[in-house]
Amino acid sequence: MKTIKNDSIVRTFMQRRYLINFGVRLSIFLIVLCVYLLKKEFLIACMTFKLPFGINPLHILWLGFMLMMLGHLRPKEIITMAWGKSRADNFQEVEGYDSYQLLKFVQDMNFKAWLVLLVWFCLNAIIGYLYV
Repeated sequence: MKTIKNDSIVRTFMQRRYLINFGVRLSIFLIVLCVYLLKKEFLIACMTFKLPFGINPLHILWLGFMLMMLGHLRPKEIITMAWGKSRADNFQEVEGYDSYQLLKFVQDMNFKAWLVLLVWFCLNAIIGYLYV
């Protein structure tokens, strides 16, 4: 596996790919949010513009989301670590671990996941409020 060394963090090709995807998606989101807040009428006009065959940009956006969802259902050439962990033949037993520390770690990660869920719901509520 190809790795990119950066001081103390070893970045894999897949991590770099995901960071680039995240950056592109975040920039698109911020651009659309700025256009929405500054020129809402322009954004509405762009998204409801009629293309040939009665298609508009919202249909294209919906198709893009559906293709991404289908891509998650059937991974291609790049298999993520989570996909590998879901298979029993990739499991390697670790000797001599402290089950209490593992339980505390899992509880801490679950708590952090709940916080992320709460922040995500709040962000969606704000976007929904702005949409109305």
